Amino acid sequence: MNSSGTVAFRSGGAAPPSGVIASTDGSGAFTILTTDASDPFGGAPTGTPRHQPFNDLGQTVYTRNVMDPNTGDFWEIVVTDGTSPTVVADTLGILDFTASAPNPALNNNSEFAFRANVNDPNDPNFFPFDGIFSGADPVNDLVIATGAIIDGTDRVEFLSFNNRGLNDQGQIVFAADMYDTVGSLNFSAIYRADPIGTPGAGGPGTTSVPAPGAATGAMVIALGIIQRRRRC
Repeated sequence: MNSSGTVAFRSGGAAPPSGVIASTDGSGAFTILTTDASDPFGGAPTGTPRHQPFNDLGQTVYTRNVMDPNTGDFWEIVVTDGTSPTVVADTLGILDFTASAPNPALNNNSEFAFRANVNDPNDPNFFPFDGIFSGADPVNDLVIATGAIIDGTDRVEFLSFNNRGLNDQGQIVFAADMYDTVGSLNFSAIYRADPIGTPGAGGPGTTSVPAPGAATGAMVIALGIIQRRRRC
């Protein structure tokens, strides 16, 4: 729901159109934002029908599977207002969000964020990792990655991101499973990543994360520890 009270939702059945995203203000009128029938390759919107992102510009973001006979099946993340869909990320390169939900988020500035795996099968020396991204560039748009060190000793083991985890200041909130390399402790925590230059960024508990290719310069702040347990 956006600040005008208009709600976006996902619907559809087994037969085409099997994926529909629409919006309504409660007056009884509906605006179709996207459907697989509008995709030349049948790329139906996928994912949970709950919590469909919808901003004050009337835009939504969604993931679709594209069945292109020329390139083979691949996945895209699309931002649309119902008239001009824009592909903002895809799996044609080294980004991969086919095995796990990217949960793309969208704010009122048309900025987006999502979770994906990065792997280059053509480079035998490339070490795959999961990350949260603020754009399609797997290097320059990387916000946080597994393997990154936070607070000097805590290593990111697993990342979780929700499609409501991005605000209008460009701040990103995420959950992570962590490993304390000094105390040999596993713990889970919630963090906020602030773009450099964000008012209020920095201060106690803030870490500038030197993750692989983290050219976004995110400042990561620990918001709370969920659980601690010693590694056996």
